Amino acid sequence: MNMRQCFLLTTAMVSFAATCAATEPQATGYFVQTDHETKQDRVIDSASLDEEDICFVVKGNFTADGDHSYQLTIYDGNGREVLQMRGTVTADGGRWGRRSCYGMNEDRDVAGTWWYVAELDGELLVSESLAVTAP
Repeated sequence: MNMRQCFLLTTAMVSFAATCAATEPQATGYFVQTDHETKQDRVIDSASLDEEDICFVVKGNFTADGDHSYQLTIYDGNGREVLQMRGTVTADGGRWGRRSCYGMNEDRDVAGTWWYVAELDGELLVSESLAVTAP
């Protein structure tokens, strides 16, 4: 193999690897709370068990177009599963989004570090934590 062929083969392999890495589904997840007066969302990194309208927003990219199974599992401060949501998301142009809200229960749920774990087609997609305090 001459230098030119070696260079072309190496370039093709690097391009293929970069393309494969770029096509894996990716997502970002963050928490928001809706202000009742302005109806505007504000990004949060902590909440209290007595607060309402705490939502987890997931925005996906590099996802094959079409329908995909989506699951969100929420764990409270004791690691107890408090909610599991299953549904379908539909990617268009590789993008999709999902907003999931949970009304915390002061009598049952435990303050501490809460984990929100999102899966796409049975594979872990994104996991984010929320600091939750007692009222």
